Amino acid sequence: MSSDPHILTSLHPQISRILLVRLREIGDVVFTTPAIRALRHKFPDARLTYIVEPAGAPVVALNPHLNDVIVAPRAGGLRGALDDLALGRRLRASRFDVAIDFHGGPRASLLTWLSGAPERIGYEIAARGWMYTTRVTRPRALRPRHSVENQWDLLVPLGIAPPDRASFPVEMASDPDAVAAVDARLSRAGVRAADALVVVHVSAGNPFRRWPLEHFVALIAALAAEDPARRIIVTAGPSEGDAADRVIAAARVRLQQSGGSKRTRPTNGDPRDQGRLQESGGSKRTRPTDPVGSDPIGSDPVGSDPVGSDHVGRVLPDRRSLGEGGSDPADRILSCGEFSLAELRALLDRAALYIGGDSGPLHIAATTRVPIVGLFGPTLPERSAPWRDERLACASVDAGPLPCRPCNQRVCEPGDFRCLTRITPDQVAGAAQRALATTTAGSAIPPTPSR
Repeated sequence: MSSDPHILTSLHPQISRILLVRLREIGDVVFTTPAIRALRHKFPDARLTYIVEPAGAPVVALNPHLNDVIVAPRAGGLRGALDDLALGRRLRASRFDVAIDFHGGPRASLLTWLSGAPERIGYEIAARGWMYTTRVTRPRALRPRHSVENQWDLLVPLGIAPPDRASFPVEMASDPDAVAAVDARLSRAGVRAADALVVVHVSAGNPFRRWPLEHFVALIAALAAEDPARRIIVTAGPSEGDAADRVIAAARVRLQQSGGSKRTRPTNGDPRDQGRLQESGGSKRTRPTDPVGSDPIGSDPVGSDPVGSDHVGRVLPDRRSLGEGGSDPADRILSCGEFSLAELRALLDRAALYIGGDSGPLHIAATTRVPIVGLFGPTLPERSAPWRDERLACASVDAGPLPCRPCNQRVCEPGDFRCLTRITPDQVAGAAQRALATTTAGSAIPPTPSR
């Protein structure tokens, strides 16, 4: 076996079947789509096959550069081992010339090896590097280099030049059925073509990336009060089942209490509230929480997105008609039910702005033209910001340099989650206003046609 990064360039004419492995997470699957496009450009006649677990499958299901997408549910124990062996036999029968493991986890490494491809490209990983014929160094330090570029290192052995954002943006093909479903849902909610849709995603599968919910309430109430043509759609993932419901209810109460005045603006909260925490053994803290008591938000549950779930948003019955065009600012905060990833992609094609933390939906937004305001706590924008044409509006808001940032997101060393709580609603509102003032809604690149 060899780790020479240029050894495969001489095999170019012989490469006709390529296997790509990236099992999860949603954002990481999105980050492989520039590489898919590059491989199609380099090998226009090759058969490209992609293996992914169910949660990330909608990202690549209709990708026009792929020939096949294999959805591989993950099961535990003996059942899971037998399923993977059966999948390995299927892959071996396909006689791939090259297999590329963008993931590097134990299951991904195993499936890459089981494919039997004579050339298997992966990272230099302790105890699993032997499964690859060509190994690429992957520094363990959390360096400020974008994940797309890190994954692109695996293409260097194939003679593919470094990427640029304009030519190789992230992409997710629009699903016509999802577009029709979203259009119908927005119509039922009273949304007009002239309305400016602002999509705010208030959860993250990783609890260390969740901006406090009371901050979202302040931000959403201020955005709704400012413009009668604005409609706010609040979404959340299954990791925080009722987060959207609670934020919608609290923001409506806030607007009612303020009388819907345009002077309503985000406040930065009581610092004592911003630092409230749940402890998980010892003095270190595992996540921030929201104030509990008279605030209708309640507490913020800890959780992670279940594998295979691709829905965002929650069902909350609308409490009043929008027949008067949303003259009451509280009416401008809409509940439109759950959105699958494909529907979220369609919704964002209609949106004037997306606001959310560093989670899968942020990177789904990057596959459209929608202006983006991303919130970064323990992660670095240099590594995880949306990857797309730099001419498209995209702002990253963070708490600035901190000695503990970035971190491994397992324990908060200072104990106060300052990387999140120090991002104020005022900061985010300012970034949102600048994005709304400079850009209009639409699709990011000419919409990628489905296969």
